[in-house]
Amino acid sequence: MQIYTRKELSENSFEVLGADGTVLKNHNDKPYPYLSENISRNLTEDLNEIAPKYYKVPNSEEEVEEALFNNVLARVTGEELRQSFAYCLLSSLIEYQESRLDVEIDVEMQIQWDRLFRMNNIPNGGELELNANQKASGFFENNWQNFDLNYCQSFEEMEANKVKFVSEELVKTVRGLVDELAFSHKIAVDILYNFFDYFSITIPVLWVSGKINDEDFIAGYYALNYGIDIYELDEEAYEEPRFLMNRLLYFKTILWGYLWKDETLPCLNF
Repeated sequence: MQIYTRKELSENSFEVLGADGTVLKNHNDKPYPYLSENISRNLTEDLNEIAPKYYKVPNSEEEVEEALFNNVLARVTGEELRQSFAYCLLSSLIEYQESRLDVEIDVEMQIQWDRLFRMNNIPNGGELELNANQKASGFFENNWQNFDLNYCQSFEEMEANKVKFVSEELVKTVRGLVDELAFSHKIAVDILYNFFDYFSITIPVLWVSGKINDEDFIAGYYALNYGIDIYELDEEAYEEPRFLMNRLLYFKTILWGYLWKDETLPCLNF
């Protein structure tokens, strides 16, 4: 289903067209810049893989009216765009380029609720969480620790309830990774942290830094957030984690564009 298309304007310069046939716009209704062949192709492929979840193709004459209604509704809401990390990154960077704002990842605060360091200690759940996150926790080698779950709302409440803070050594390691990231990659971390319900700041950092792969990320997310082992899911149930891994795959390609210095990308030199 080709809902999103490209229009070549000149060599290695493409206009990306949205579901309504006009230039794709970001979340603040600002038009996308012309993008290179590689970036525009990956963006449209990502969006077109998502589109069937929102746009309907009628299978009979009776379904035509319903399909038309659903498709108009999909174009109005643009809900599928929020499923694309690639779209969200470029949309955000269009705004940052205009406002020239800075971005800061508050590792010191966010890591205190990070489930990578606060796994369940119950026999079955704890083993599942630990096994699913071996690659992520293994990055820290012998420095990795499992602290108690943190149900507090602030540092002050943690201190009052004698909840242990994640060690300064672990905080320093994650902070070091963040400080090495390019501006675009810090925005990528923030997008993933928000999309995946704040379950971990470290796992998005490790993924963006290339320390864990797409499958490591999603397996860890399902184990820590839902207590689910994705490797035990049947084919139908596995479609959702596979969908998320595909989104990460396209996202990674856009991030590579920044490393390769693709001049069509917003905030390239930030």
